Amino acid sequence: MVEARERKGLLEILSQTGKLSEPDIERARGLQRETGQKDWQILLQLGMLSEEDLRNAQGLYFKLPIWEKKKKESYPLLEGLPYNFLNRNNLLPLRLFNDELDVAIAHPEDTTLVETLYHTARAKLNVKKLHLYV
Repeated sequence: MVEARERKGLLEILSQTGKLSEPDIERARGLQRETGQKDWQILLQLGMLSEEDLRNAQGLYFKLPIWEKKKKESYPLLEGLPYNFLNRNNLLPLRLFNDELDVAIAHPEDTTLVETLYHTARAKLNVKKLHLYV
């Protein structure tokens, strides 16, 4: 396991990849001290950092590959299920096979949500409990 002091910080990664300048970092740190917000949230709000740049830096920070959707790729599993709906309701579509949708839901006991998902997806649902760790 990498020690915290050995691992580059997110802002350092963004600086080394040319996404942020030292003045940008100092401004974010100053606002962080004033507001208590996370530095990356401040940078996003100020428009000094894009979500894509943040996602790529997080991939480097956590040493995880970042998946990028190609413009012409089609994802029938997600079609008809808006991102905001999935995010707001803590839904994670897992697989669509033989007109059956496997989906992980944080609150599978929410029958209205399950019915809405059923009518939207037009598939038999196999619901799994999604455990959220914050």
